[in-house]
Amino acid sequence: GAPELTLRGAAWERFADRVNRAAARVRDRGLEPTFHHHACTHVETPEEIDALLASTDVDLTFDSGHLLIGGGDPLPDYRRWRERINHLHLKDARTALLHDALAADDPMRSVWEKRVFVPLGEGDLAVDALLDEIVASGYSGWLIVEQDVVPRSTADVERAVAEQAANREALRRWFA
Repeated sequence: GAPELTLRGAAWERFADRVNRAAARVRDRGLEPTFHHHACTHVETPEEIDALLASTDVDLTFDSGHLLIGGGDPLPDYRRWRERINHLHLKDARTALLHDALAADDPMRSVWEKRVFVPLGEGDLAVDALLDEIVASGYSGWLIVEQDVVPRSTADVERAVAEQAANREALRRWFA
């Protein structure tokens, strides 16, 4: 999300052209591509996602966690991009932990190590409202629940397993 990393002008045009060419190659093989916006990349912020969608024909992997840390607001952004979303990554994040994580030499690894991504309902994502909207919109594609962490011990792995079980249980309200 750093302004100095935003592609503009000819650099953006080259990027968009390459995305379109890659998407065409994927379609030539009988598959439908998707673009996953991601923290610490050239397509991270809502403005960069808007530019991607305006200058390419590829649909979007909507990632609620990366959108939160990129400065977006998942509910209105989901509504705005809904017609171009063909894949969902449901992820909660604590944005208050971001400043320190993004100041590190390896910001994405730091985001994972500092556990910016948390179990559903423990971060800044309005989980209930977003899931209500997703279901009401008739979305019928893949929805992947993610909680990116760096496990350093057996206890960390056990914690991740328990948290994913809790995430799955939390989703039963919408997906029995």
